[in-house]
Amino acid sequence: MTVSGDVFSEMPTIPEFYKGKTVLITGGTGFVGKLLVEKLLYSCPDVKRIYLVIRHKKEVCPEKRLAEIYKNSCFERLRRERSGLFQSKVKAVSGNLLDPNLGLSEEDRVLVTTTTDILIHSAASVRFDDSLKYAFDVNVVATLQLLELAKKMSNLKCYVHISTSFCNIKLGAAIEEKIYPPRADWRTIREICDNGDFHTINTLTPKLLGEYPNTYVFTKHLAEQAVSEHRGELPIIIVRPSVVTGCLEEPAPGWVDNFNGPMGICVAGAQGVLRSVYGDPKSSQDYVPGDVAIKGILMASWLRGTKPLQAHDDIPVYHACAGAEHLISMEYIRDVGLEAAPIIAFENTFRPMNVVFFNSLLLFRLYVLMSHVLPAVAADVVFRVLGKKPMLLRLQRRVIGANLALEFFMKQSLIFNNDKFMELLTKLDPQDRKQFSFTLDGLKSTEYVVNGGLRARKDLLHQDEKTLKKWRTIYKWEVIVDRVITLTLYACALWWILRRAVTSYAM
Repeated sequence: MTVSGDVFSEMPTIPEFYKGKTVLITGGTGFVGKLLVEKLLYSCPDVKRIYLVIRHKKEVCPEKRLAEIYKNSCFERLRRERSGLFQSKVKAVSGNLLDPNLGLSEEDRVLVTTTTDILIHSAASVRFDDSLKYAFDVNVVATLQLLELAKKMSNLKCYVHISTSFCNIKLGAAIEEKIYPPRADWRTIREICDNGDFHTINTLTPKLLGEYPNTYVFTKHLAEQAVSEHRGELPIIIVRPSVVTGCLEEPAPGWVDNFNGPMGICVAGAQGVLRSVYGDPKSSQDYVPGDVAIKGILMASWLRGTKPLQAHDDIPVYHACAGAEHLISMEYIRDVGLEAAPIIAFENTFRPMNVVFFNSLLLFRLYVLMSHVLPAVAADVVFRVLGKKPMLLRLQRRVIGANLALEFFMKQSLIFNNDKFMELLTKLDPQDRKQFSFTLDGLKSTEYVVNGGLRARKDLLHQDEKTLKKWRTIYKWEVIVDRVITLTLYACALWWILRRAVTSYAM
């Protein structure tokens, strides 16, 4: 036990708290889930057991999916320094959050209710274009079922609900670390989703969403409402990450495992596929490195789990985010990307990076036609002539679609208060600081972007590190060729305009 000078006078260190504990995690196959498992095993190796709720997928059983998860680059240092720990501690529990009773067998239900000490609900539908019914079922109904399951857990020390900082839209002022009054009643929305037909629900969706930009943030807001109704009944905490990006340090600098959110947009920009963005270059967003969010989740769980549950207890809310002083503008991302792109040097880059921002939807569409669609059509014609499969026009549709889906976030600046989240650092025992302390100073650096790009190059695009030198040279030549072509086109356009003007004057 350790002694500190604040109100938490006697507390175990974080590894001591998790020692002998059983942790149940939903969403363990996702980005946040993998990082949770890796950090728990690496920094708290005496944890008794980690159960991951994994569903059958395309006739692949949960156990095989678990084995595939361990092959992920997220667990490189674990394989290197803690060999065998994953296999001995992590077990799959077959389940499906969309099924009644979470798809758990009676045997597994008894297992998790009698052994679970900490429940971390990380699973969610994060797509912005999901139907309201699907997003509601995954984000709200599944949460309701987990809450009922948690009530039956005899040893539960902490229930962690992973939400999102964007579940409360409040422009022009900082969003606080508290539960806001509901904008809609989850029971009413459930009745509509359960009883309405597909066409009716889709017709009503824009009106139901109100100021919410998509079904994801709206249903996450409703889920918080459902969770808040269990205050004093369960030892709940809510952690709201902002936009989770590549890791600063752990398990490796820049580690990321998907193209979701800003990573997909950044990679498309660096490859020259994305050259126009519909958004305000001055708008700023809150990006939190994955490892920072994970440390916050585990610290907050430790803090809640060391205190007995009282009937009058409120639900602590933590914004796992960078905060106002670390906001990053779209313009900054573009500028630092221009510095990083020649260093990352993706293979087979279509064109060198050159991103232009548009606040006007009309101008954006015109530029997309000239700079995206026409070059993609020309490139696909060349692919067909060479006997290769055309792909660029299809890729352009996906990239532009992703841009438009992120329109709200690319044109607004939302600020999240993170005082409680940062205060967690003051609770750390000196023994815990090496493993769980963090700083956000490196967030605004070219090095951070380069690390993320190089990890994406290796892990997501599967490009050989040995080709870096070659493609860095090619990128330099691509810049020169692109500038020559651009100047030539401008010169031709100017010549045509002058010729027309001279002809008109002569007549």
